[in-house]
Amino acid sequence: MCAVSSIGCSQAGSLRVHNVKHTREVPHLCQLCGKGFVTSSELKKHRLLRTGEKPYVCMRYGKGYIQRGNVRRHLLTYTGEKPFCSTYCGKGFTGNSNLKQNLLIYAGEKLYKCDKFGKVFNNSGNIKTNNLNHTGEIPHNCKILY
Repeated sequence: MCAVSSIGCSQAGSLRVHNVKHTREVPHLCQLCGKGFVTSSELKKHRLLRTGEKPYVCMRYGKGYIQRGNVRRHLLTYTGEKPFCSTYCGKGFTGNSNLKQNLLIYAGEKLYKCDKFGKVFNNSGNIKTNNLNHTGEIPHNCKILY
């Protein structure tokens, strides 16, 4: 249990990760840019992103991925398997994050709030789009028209 916020964690590793919120300690540093990470696995993912290395490869089509789980999810597109199923509507998903989004919609939970007008969203993509509307930024504009 966290001594500061009294939050309980089922695993010691989870408690260490949680405690970083209080201590701001990031023991795993990137040798290339100096950015710090809570876990060694986060640092490994960061390094792969920076170098462009993709060690996990689809044996069927040769597409590379940074994380093993992404190859597994990629393979589900060929089998049609959708192992994550919504208890609300019965719809299947290839990834747990997609299922969580579905469950949030049915539960009516809104986790993302617009700082400017207070409108709430259940999807991080929607809040990003909302914020772009306020700034007028066009991140993916046509090179011919603009």
